[in-house]
Amino acid sequence: MTVAANATTFTLAPAVAAGATYHVTVTGQPSSPTEACSVTSGGSGVANANVTSVVVTCAVSSFTVGGTISGPLTGTGLVVTDSVSGAHVTVAAGATTFTLAPAIASGATYHLSVTGQPAGPTESCSVSSGANGVVGGANIASVVVTCAISTFTVGGTITGLVGTGLVLTDSVGHGTATPAAAATAFTIAPAINSGATYHVTVTTQPSTPTQSCAVTSGGSGTVTTANIATIVVSCQHTVFVANTYDNTGTGTIGVFAIDPTTGALTASDGNAALPAFVPATTDNNPTGLAVDPTGPYLYVANAGTFAPGTNNDVATFTIGATGTLTEGTPVTISTTNQPLSVGVDPAGPYLYVGSNDTAANGAMEAFAPAAGVLGTQLSGSPALSGNTPYGLAVDSALGVVFEANDGDGTIGVYAIGVGGVLTQVTNSPFAGGAFAPALVAPFAVAVYPTGAYVYITDPLVVPGTAPGTVNEFTYSAAGGGAMTLVNSYAVGTDPEAVTIDPAGQFLYVSNGHDGTVSAFTINASTGALSPILGTPFTSTTTNLPSITPTGLAVDPTSQFLYVANGTDSSITVFAITAGTGVLTAVGGTVQATNLGGAGTTAIAIQ
Repeated sequence: MTVAANATTFTLAPAVAAGATYHVTVTGQPSSPTEACSVTSGGSGVANANVTSVVVTCAVSSFTVGGTISGPLTGTGLVVTDSVSGAHVTVAAGATTFTLAPAIASGATYHLSVTGQPAGPTESCSVSSGANGVVGGANIASVVVTCAISTFTVGGTITGLVGTGLVLTDSVGHGTATPAAAATAFTIAPAINSGATYHVTVTTQPSTPTQSCAVTSGGSGTVTTANIATIVVSCQHTVFVANTYDNTGTGTIGVFAIDPTTGALTASDGNAALPAFVPATTDNNPTGLAVDPTGPYLYVANAGTFAPGTNNDVATFTIGATGTLTEGTPVTISTTNQPLSVGVDPAGPYLYVGSNDTAANGAMEAFAPAAGVLGTQLSGSPALSGNTPYGLAVDSALGVVFEANDGDGTIGVYAIGVGGVLTQVTNSPFAGGAFAPALVAPFAVAVYPTGAYVYITDPLVVPGTAPGTVNEFTYSAAGGGAMTLVNSYAVGTDPEAVTIDPAGQFLYVSNGHDGTVSAFTINASTGALSPILGTPFTSTTTNLPSITPTGLAVDPTSQFLYVANGTDSSITVFAITAGTGVLTAVGGTVQATNLGGAGTTAIAIQ
């Protein structure tokens, strides 16, 4: 017989003769829904009366629901769920098929959706086919889930952009951005896949006016689950000056923004009468400055109050978007050290500090800063050096550090090894007969942008009462940095600072006693110097013949020279004539201090 749906009893027809045997089986299974039925009791026997004890048990069948993955499933965490039954599955990375569990009863409806998206990389998956249906009499494998790796934009903020033509490029994904003049934000196009790395740099500088922009923070990373908007590009250059004796003798740091069109300086805090930043009371007499080109950090060598062990340290400042300074934890090298000069090797980055040690000769200390934190000194540091190292320069290209020791007339030379560790070159510090003529009181050092030539100022007479020199030396990485004197060039009386423009065209020397700046062109093939027409150029005439022009720095565009004048605590701005290097004063001097005192010495530009 065929049993009707929902029946609870059955009777076979026709009847069976008395005394006959019987054997009952299920010969047709139910459908819609599919069920599995079987005789579970009383299925066989002899019919001596009507038999009503045969038991047939039925159960609805269950079938699996699943399908295929279309597109690359490279992330982990994809979850597909049936919202009707609650069956679900977490699909492994790389899978091409999936099956929900547990199985679903025949006749039941289903509705599949993606309830968990993959990560690592982030992907966007959805059920693109077969999401809805009714389970019939077989497993379902026709559902299609389509996945695509999510893409996110890479960008950030820009400060100080005036000109047009800036191009930012992701060297990994090869996307670019060309922000408009005065833009404050940028986005690289096209967007890149989650999980991809990026490295954004400036590939074309702005023009009209010419500017030098740099990625100062967040330029490299990996895209994960959101757009990147944390890259910082700075086109606003800032001048920092060390006012060693300002603030009744403890010192301050002057902070000024550069006008990219004229080169004129404006106090970054907007107050021309109070342009200087006052460091913590633990920092006294800032003497050396260095800007880290790999990040927004300014390092300051604080000589202390010239009583050993009193506020003598190296301080780290984080540079904000408008040049604002936030001080980290300063590092005291030792109670007897007086840090005088600092230099950065961007390859690490590594920081090198020249100190005058009142208990012995001078010392050279080496650090590998992490996010501006100096940490402990590197292996072999401190290294023995000469006395009062006011001058320090780093050649990152050839891996050499030079140190001018004013106190004993020597030059310390160090080779930069693995991890920034320094090794003193044979016969360093060089002195006396190593040079002809011997240096008397070498004060400042400048390295040619691509290496091979180093220039050192020397007054020849102490105190400076006659013209001094700037001395050209050659060296090589193969020679470990050992120096050979090439020539000496006459400059003004008591030469102090020396600097080279970033393009390697011109060299400038500040003459402290004369209140002037000597200017030279540089022969790129030989390093030889030739005086520029009109040299020397007057920096200041205040209180001569006291020590006046001290620190020098050229802006990153090679358009402007900034001179720190020690006696009147001012800064003179010169425009550099393209092609000739001739200096033209831009307006008057700018006040560098705000709390009384004097001694504007070192200068650095971000």
